[in-house]
Amino acid sequence: MNRILFLDIDGVLNSHAQNAAGVCGIDPACAARLNRILAVSHDTLIVLSSAWRYMVLGGELTLKGFEYLLVTHGVQAHCKLAGTTVADEVVAWRGGQILDWVRRHPGVTDWVVLDDLDIPEVGERLVRTDGKVGLTDADADRAVRILTWRRCSYCGRNPFPLAYHERGDCPEAKEA
Repeated sequence: MNRILFLDIDGVLNSHAQNAAGVCGIDPACAARLNRILAVSHDTLIVLSSAWRYMVLGGELTLKGFEYLLVTHGVQAHCKLAGTTVADEVVAWRGGQILDWVRRHPGVTDWVVLDDLDIPEVGERLVRTDGKVGLTDADADRAVRILTWRRCSYCGRNPFPLAYHERGDCPEAKEA
């Protein structure tokens, strides 16, 4: 597991607007933009950070069932769901939930967060969408850049924050 996309749904895959059935569904154009991000690498996996994760955490859907829900709404998510962030009762805020997940999965080298909330804890890895619009082409382009950022020549990691590595502060660089 190398690349992770933390996915919020409302405000990312839709514009919070209700459809004819009276629900906030998934906008096909936003799903297509997400597919472009997922196509960057065969190893890019999704972690649900959205409140929609409670369908899985609460047992209403399995992770495979949620994957099927995404697939039937145009997201190329087959075999792409790696899990969910923890419940709010475990870690109270979304940024902490995402950082908790990353800490528990040391094999993750690159990750990006798609969300319409401000999540300062994740820094430059956040692609903050306009919740009234959803995922745009510019948002998708930025997510691709984050997932494919050049790597530190010493440690091979995606250098966030970039300045840390550019100053030569990479611990592996000092050992070399």
